[in-house]
Amino acid sequence: MEYLIRAIEPKDLERVLGIITRHKEEMEDTARDFFRIYFDSSAQEPRQGRHYVVETEDDLVAVGGFIGFAEPGYHWVGFLYVDPYFQGQGIGTRLLERIAGEVSALGARQLLVSIDPDDIPTQTVRFYEVNGFASAIIPDASPPLPAKPSAQVWRKML
Repeated sequence: MEYLIRAIEPKDLERVLGIITRHKEEMEDTARDFFRIYFDSSAQEPRQGRHYVVETEDDLVAVGGFIGFAEPGYHWVGFLYVDPYFQGQGIGTRLLERIAGEVSALGARQLLVSIDPDDIPTQTVRFYEVNGFASAIIPDASPPLPAKPSAQVWRKML
């Protein structure tokens, strides 16, 4: 199947929220608020973050990106979700490779993600492991999006 990775646009918001809520319904308000702010500001400044959608000829099937902060040397994976019907086809991996390449070009040495092993499917944890992430203790690294106290920081060295 052919697909295109492109920058997210405001017109994509409702379809993106649909992908996210198929995984975690309770994330809808957080995601909606995040992307409204994103479209107003950070899309203009790559160091602050960038998000993408994966598009087939018929629909959007994935969303993902990165969030940057003032802390030097790392960025966070933000809202990486693949429609369950399209999982297992390498779409999430290709999107994650795009994200890692971009943050590396911006000077990041680490890509971080917040994972709550008690709250997400084992396949998600396995996805990050297969793609080079491992649990890490990083002082003063707090996730940019709301996270439960049980959440762990996972890191991929770039």
